[in-house]
Amino acid sequence: ENIGFYLMQLFEESQQQGERFVYPDADSFKDIPETFHALVDNTYYDVSVQKHTDYIWFTFNFGNPSPRDENLTNINTGEKKDNPRKDIETELLKQLFCFYHYAKKILYLSNSKKQGLFKTVLKEKLDRDYTVKSFFKTKEEFMELIKSIEEISFTEARNLFNLNSKERQA
Repeated sequence: ENIGFYLMQLFEESQQQGERFVYPDADSFKDIPETFHALVDNTYYDVSVQKHTDYIWFTFNFGNPSPRDENLTNINTGEKKDNPRKDIETELLKQLFCFYHYAKKILYLSNSKKQGLFKTVLKEKLDRDYTVKSFFKTKEEFMELIKSIEEISFTEARNLFNLNSKERQA
């Protein structure tokens, strides 16, 4: 199974006079605990952090207490029974990975829609503002990037190029 990452820029609020935001370094994360949890927008996040000299890695396992069905169904028999999970419990079935490389100054996010959550958690744990931005390239930078590609992979979309396909006719 493959996992993809979005390449982003990460900036922290500067503690020095001069620039308002700077790239974080290993010292920026020295006070973040190795494990912690956060409750953001009624979603529970169980977070583990691995600090290395070149990078920092965050793993978020998360879930939401709702929706919660009152019953569980046995998939073999169809038999129903009461769901023992309480309204304040959740299953941590979703994940987010965040990897920040200090020298390259690149943040890799497995879900770009969670960048707001990542900023919120960093602010809560480190008591300063963070900004996450997408990379924007000039035409020349994009052309250089294209020249450096060694491999391209494609994802199959069923019936995309079939003559009778609705997607093809669109």
